[in-house]
Amino acid sequence: MNIFMLNDSINFLVNKTAQKFKLELNRKLKKSGLDISSDQWTVLMFLSDNNGPTQTDLAQKLYKDRANLTRILDLMEKSKLVERQRSSTDRREYNVFITEKGTSLIPQLKLIGDSVMDKALKGANAEEIKGIKHFLNKLFINLDN
Repeated sequence: MNIFMLNDSINFLVNKTAQKFKLELNRKLKKSGLDISSDQWTVLMFLSDNNGPTQTDLAQKLYKDRANLTRILDLMEKSKLVERQRSSTDRREYNVFITEKGTSLIPQLKLIGDSVMDKALKGANAEEIKGIKHFLNKLFINLDN
């Protein structure tokens, strides 16, 4: 007999864990005095390695809907963390760039992100970490086909 148990489903466990990561990251960001959300943290971390994507590409890479990403970028632009420039190849698109102010925060943001990950991985060994990454990537690829 196969009875679906929400609290024991992989989907629920993955989502619950992802939400816990976001809450902990938001807590650590607030505690550090930075006025940055976990969503903004994600955008800055991506742009620090991939500066200048279009908003559409950024939304796809971060798995955010365009409307949500636009709201995030609006706040970040007001805080001078990013700037948007009209695309030279498509006037309907904007490219997103991290500013000098945003770049200056990256070392601190990395430390905060690392501290959240260290807390989450407490007691896990290298083989367990490798295994969960492999398994989650397998799930992702299976759902992408």
